[in-house]
Amino acid sequence: MNTLFEHQRNTALIGSKDYNNPQAEKEAAIYALLKNLKVKTDRKNYPHSIFWFKDNQYMFEYDEQQKYFWCSYLLVWSVFEKELNMDFADTELFLRNALSQHFRRITLKANFASIKSSLQAEKHFK
Repeated sequence: MNTLFEHQRNTALIGSKDYNNPQAEKEAAIYALLKNLKVKTDRKNYPHSIFWFKDNQYMFEYDEQQKYFWCSYLLVWSVFEKELNMDFADTELFLRNALSQHFRRITLKANFASIKSSLQAEKHFK
């Protein structure tokens, strides 16, 4: 059985709208967001966090101590909430399931980061 991400690599849906298949559209969106992420850590200033950036923009953070996985509201959460018209609960559930598949060793309690914390992380890692 193919995983969500293997399926997306084998389809032409990436970057296209498929109004007849909302699930495929969500999967294409998360796959595009997860492509080409760069991992960054700073154990001195952020001893419990792992960060993922794309083009020097904060995308995700995992707090190993609190077991929270954060995502950028502007670059991740809003894609599902605004562009794909998903409500809060559906967005959270979808992201939790999709990200759990991708980041297999991480226990997720999905949440989204504020603009302030996103900008702080971006500034710190430049």
